[in-house]
Amino acid sequence: MGMIQHIRPFIPKLSSHTDPLRKLLDKDAAWQWTETHQKSFEKIKSLIQKEMTLSYYDPTKATVLEVDSSLTGIGTALLQDGKPIAFASKSMTDTESRYANIERELLAVVFALKRFHTYIYGKAVLVQSDHKPLENIQHKNLSKAPPRLQRMLLRIQPYNCTIQYEAGKEMIFADYLSRVSPTTAGEIQLDKIVHQVSISGEKYKALQGVTAKDSELICLKSQIIKGWPDNAKEVPQAVRKYWSMRDFLSIEDGLIIKNTAIIIPKTTMTYTRHIITVVVVVVVVAVAVVVVDNYYYYCS
Repeated sequence: MGMIQHIRPFIPKLSSHTDPLRKLLDKDAAWQWTETHQKSFEKIKSLIQKEMTLSYYDPTKATVLEVDSSLTGIGTALLQDGKPIAFASKSMTDTESRYANIERELLAVVFALKRFHTYIYGKAVLVQSDHKPLENIQHKNLSKAPPRLQRMLLRIQPYNCTIQYEAGKEMIFADYLSRVSPTTAGEIQLDKIVHQVSISGEKYKALQGVTAKDSELICLKSQIIKGWPDNAKEVPQAVRKYWSMRDFLSIEDGLIIKNTAIIIPKTTMTYTRHIITVVVVVVVVAVAVVVVDNYYYYCS
């Protein structure tokens, strides 16, 4: 019904046909799907198919891109005057589905800009996302962003775009498309390597192992994947100390990364000190040496 209400202004007399369905949404209404509801549903589908057409693109009008991502896909809609010009969606690869929430949302921005390049290149465009941290990340120092976000931010630099927060309930098109994205073949994930220092598979697996068993980092991984709330008080006490660095945390191959630094489990310092003395670790695009801090444990 949310999708139908969103396109109601473009379809004459649509409200009269949705009345039987709206009654099912009443607070105390008993859910019972009858022939009347089915006929109403079929009529609405028919009207949308006949009346709902894409508008022509007008280069003189303001352009808006709605973007959204879910754990399974990305959706975007190109709009002018609130009317759809074009839609696009894609499914997440297995690798992309494990991105941190902010990374998935920025990936949706990159996808939308690249998909509608012909329409928006060289033109100011407003990008609407329901992920508020994106408003801030676009203005932060690029060198301080996590490596994966750095690469995405570099990809959007050729575009004259402004990212603006918009409540998810107001972006029906993108939200719907992100959840019904088409299934595509797996993609190869390639990270650019600038420097590389070898590390034995045994030590690398050991570092992954202690990270996977640490209760604090397990909780932190979960928080990174599902996304951070707007209020620090809503974050579990065990990982609240990471609140100030939340926009710079990502997960790479089972390890938690802050910018180009690996977060080390505090509960395994006896073992990690042994690793620290003999290992130089490569993290995505930069060489990083593991060191110990008195509060957080990560390399810098």
